[in-house]
Amino acid sequence: MKVQTAVVCPKCGGNGGEPGSEPVTCGTCDGSGEVSQIQRSFFGDVRTSQACPTCRGYGTIIPNPCGECSGEGRVRTTRTLQVKVPAGVSTGIRIHLEAQGEVGPGGGPQATSTSSCTSMSTTPSGARATTSRWW
Repeated sequence: MKVQTAVVCPKCGGNGGEPGSEPVTCGTCDGSGEVSQIQRSFFGDVRTSQACPTCRGYGTIIPNPCGECSGEGRVRTTRTLQVKVPAGVSTGIRIHLEAQGEVGPGGGPQATSTSSCTSMSTTPSGARATTSRWW
């Protein structure tokens, strides 16, 4: 089965920078990855925190982003997966595929995927063919 998915960038290895480029600490959040605001109200001070808008919560900035993945650490590609469909599986059944999901931003670990078997048919040779949708 062929699926469109994100994989680790082959050029930067998932770190998002050009080879030889090192990330630098974000000046907006001082490397914490979040910014806080304090507002005074009638009831006292109200403090809110959110992900830093400059570094998107990473705490570092890549000064020279990878040209292939634009600093994301992953690229879209088509992968071919071998999936064993157990006997008796019918349309609508979900099959759990361990560590076959997309790579996270910044070259993070692969997620677990679930494939939903949307249609099942038999080929002339007797083998079963599936059309699947991925989540």
